[in-house]
Amino acid sequence: MWHRNCLKAAALLLAFVLAIGTLFACASDNDGNSLSSDSLPSADETTAAETDVMSVLASLKSVDYEGESFDIWTSNVINGALTLRQAPGESMDGEQINDALYTRDRLLESKYNITINYTLVEPDAAFQLYNKAAKVIMAGDDEIDLAFGNMQVYAVEFVKNKLILDMNQIPEIDLSNEWWQQIARRDLEIAGRMYFATGDITPRYVFSPFIILFNKQLFDDYNYEYPYASVANGTWTMDMLLGLIKGTYRDLNGNEKKDLDDFYGFTNEGWAYPFFNGFGDTTMSVKSGSPVLNCDTETAIDKLAKVGELFVSDDIFFKNARTQYDFSDIFEANRALLCSQTATNLYLLTDMETDFGVLPMPKYNESQDKYYSFVNGYCATAIMIPISVTDVSMVGTLTEAMAAASRYTSTPAAYEVTLLTKQTRDEESVDMLRLSAESAVYELTNYFNWGGVASTVNSIMLNGGKDAASKIAKVSKPAIKAAEDSLNDLLSK
Repeated sequence: MWHRNCLKAAALLLAFVLAIGTLFACASDNDGNSLSSDSLPSADETTAAETDVMSVLASLKSVDYEGESFDIWTSNVINGALTLRQAPGESMDGEQINDALYTRDRLLESKYNITINYTLVEPDAAFQLYNKAAKVIMAGDDEIDLAFGNMQVYAVEFVKNKLILDMNQIPEIDLSNEWWQQIARRDLEIAGRMYFATGDITPRYVFSPFIILFNKQLFDDYNYEYPYASVANGTWTMDMLLGLIKGTYRDLNGNEKKDLDDFYGFTNEGWAYPFFNGFGDTTMSVKSGSPVLNCDTETAIDKLAKVGELFVSDDIFFKNARTQYDFSDIFEANRALLCSQTATNLYLLTDMETDFGVLPMPKYNESQDKYYSFVNGYCATAIMIPISVTDVSMVGTLTEAMAAASRYTSTPAAYEVTLLTKQTRDEESVDMLRLSAESAVYELTNYFNWGGVASTVNSIMLNGGKDAASKIAKVSKPAIKAAEDSLNDLLSK
């Protein structure tokens, strides 16, 4: 048995080395030519990832689960237009994230003597994953060990219906470890309870923040400097963004109305909320299990007005419908200087010929302590452990190990895929994407939308910040009451 396991581990390590190698072997410039050796990592750097994953797995407790299955429910589909893997295929196929996930799983199977099984609920829409999983959990069937679902819909429903365990009560899971997102831990914990978490365990951790894209060719045409230096020195602000787009709108088809065929300084899907979070602000927070309204202060209302300046500008195009990507099509067609969208939407721009760069959400002003990034709850994935699990210790051990191994397999692949394909074209963009992922804001109020307060705040900004104080005052008491009722019900468990 020992000899067979050693041979298996050696074979898997070789497969991992080969998988990591594909991350760099596919590198090419914009013309399809191979990149120079100067742009590729050294031999020491390419071996660092497989050394780290083997080291971290060796540091974790070893348990022989004698062929038990580890059953995961998830989806590889975000919506009809976007696919982003969370489960690998049946073999490696040269696609970076797939191969990293595949290798990770084989390493875990070898270490723990388990079989990892995935149930894919596709397409992941209209509560399908929740509805199907909830029936299994409510029936008490131990068929789901771990569920992956977006925070905006699935995590909220699982929490509301008390179908998942508090991970803070599972000794085998240590959410203080680096492979768990510590900001999410801070933002999503409710009175010491952590019902869902995120981090390296899902590749979507990298792609769930809102970002700003800029068209490099158009910036060159306008004699604008790329804003990377401004990000680095802390001067990438809302005023700078407004200054870049001012006066850029052009009626290209001459019909005297703004439409899809015109040129804009900025495009957006009708979501102003990411800018408010980007200023380090939230509509409401939960402290010691109680809701606290944050958006009714004079400073907060000033910030809503600042975002409103952008959304009533003649130089912006936006659609207030998150299932449509007209705003992204305009950017891809070189008819917009900048565009804000979730990082998952980079996959919509795979065929864009013109180079573009990635930026974090801008600061409110230069005195803001750092950059913050709104997390799109429809793309951000939470991991959850059902109350129907019978061997909680095993599931906790394997969940922790999967998160740890992912940090050195699928997360590096997620960053590298943005650099080595057409999606982004420079190292700076990968740094900006990493900055956005690591400065994320996970807001429970936005996911639960207690009393409609989050959607009200978004609407206020879309309409220029007008009458913000009175509109917030109108919904504040119902929002607080809805939040209190929700939290009291949850904490009464």
